[in-house]
Amino acid sequence: MATYQIRRINNNNITIDGSSNAHLVSLTGTGIPPVKRILDGGTNFDGKIDRGYILEPRRMVMTLFANAATRSAMEDLRDTIADMFKPNSAEDLFSLRITKDNGDVRQIDCALDGEMDLPLEVDRFAENKIVVPLIAANPIWYDPTEQNQQVTITTSGQIINMNYAGTWFEYPRVQLRGAITNPAIAFTMPDGGSETVSTTGSIPTGVSWLYYYTIGDKKAADNGASQFDLLNDASIKALARTVLAPPDEMLATQTCTISGSALDGNTQFTLLYHNRYIAL
Repeated sequence: MATYQIRRINNNNITIDGSSNAHLVSLTGTGIPPVKRILDGGTNFDGKIDRGYILEPRRMVMTLFANAATRSAMEDLRDTIADMFKPNSAEDLFSLRITKDNGDVRQIDCALDGEMDLPLEVDRFAENKIVVPLIAANPIWYDPTEQNQQVTITTSGQIINMNYAGTWFEYPRVQLRGAITNPAIAFTMPDGGSETVSTTGSIPTGVSWLYYYTIGDKKAADNGASQFDLLNDASIKALARTVLAPPDEMLATQTCTISGSALDGNTQFTLLYHNRYIAL
């Protein structure tokens, strides 16, 4: 049986699965999010030139049926539901986690977008139908279990095949543990080219650097200390352009090549990512 859960960082979670006092009636907006085509044109020109697309934020509508044994219990449940969805300055987003009937787990980060009414129905004092409008600024679903692909690097130029299994693009993190001098990390891309992040300097034995390819958080760090100044302009651009791609987007198996000198038996590459999905 599928389960539905609203999750907060403080673990104040509520499960909506039919076995609790809050039941999911419907959830719309779970498929492919709004796709906006970017069109360009001018005078004396037939039609438009299609420059590509962007994915707009995802809007969903969750309809709940809440019921309780007594009027007093219903009032408590109404308070609980209001607390789960209300804006919070410390934690404005919450996660909607769905475990599907086939066992797959999908999650999306969203927020209340509009009015969530809690109607008083005098004749049905212990029941409420509640409509919750939601928005996900990042419209992509993901598996909340972080994936970890770890490989020991024994030679410069070692090629690693990617195991990414999502249906949409992911922006990963790479942990590189020394010893290695002047490391370079090169991912192949969907267009057949590659993007390389090169660092000038040495990572000592047992020390790990983290390279963040994540949206809005591009950086290279050594135990939290920024090493961004060790990246050249091309490497900074590569941080912005590198993605893990679904297999059907690649011309061949996606790979990552690790190069550098002064390797020892401790040199290690770790890829950290979530499988992401265009639809539920």
